[in-house]
Amino acid sequence: MKKLHFSLADWEFQADHHFYISEVEKVSDPSSLAHKGEPSETALAYCYLGDTLGHNIPNGSFITYWRNIWTTTFHEFYFRQQTPLAYRGDQNGYYLVFDGRENSCQVRRYIDGVGTVIGNIPNAGFAYDTWMRFKVDFYEYITADLTKTFRIELFFWTAGAWQSQGYVEDGDNAFATSAVNRIGFSDSGTSPINANYHDDTEIWLVTE
Repeated sequence: MKKLHFSLADWEFQADHHFYISEVEKVSDPSSLAHKGEPSETALAYCYLGDTLGHNIPNGSFITYWRNIWTTTFHEFYFRQQTPLAYRGDQNGYYLVFDGRENSCQVRRYIDGVGTVIGNIPNAGFAYDTWMRFKVDFYEYITADLTKTFRIELFFWTAGAWQSQGYVEDGDNAFATSAVNRIGFSDSGTSPINANYHDDTEIWLVTE
């Protein structure tokens, strides 16, 4: 997908979300996508890429700059999502979650609302209040014994190159043949004072 700039119209947002465009905090012009809680509450807000840009991305890459201000934030990246926007990511699909409380990263699979931890990515610590560029590759491949396996690998952009932080694999390779594999992300537990930001987001569809 080649677009010089996403707008709010490119995404489908949860009702009562608190995402907005920031022209102050950004990696590049003209703006970034920001999220902030409301007074006296911690906010959960999530979005999926709109259908006009594609809702079937079974294998691909998600690249973004992310600036995390609040230390108790959960940032969740969704992929192979089967559910409509009314549900977050915990019905049918995969997600990778950064846990700001423990500075950890975990990959989970949900089927009919039942969650399974696929694995942890141990090298995925991140710095607060600084722009961090990361990439998530998710794709199936055929192993030496001719078994299809689903791999999820996390990269950080460091010293001018992508550096792998580790990966997890799922032999179940769920939803691989589905006609609906949505992609999106969320920020939860954000502060009413300090926003989190995304900028220069890229979404790639892997094709044969």
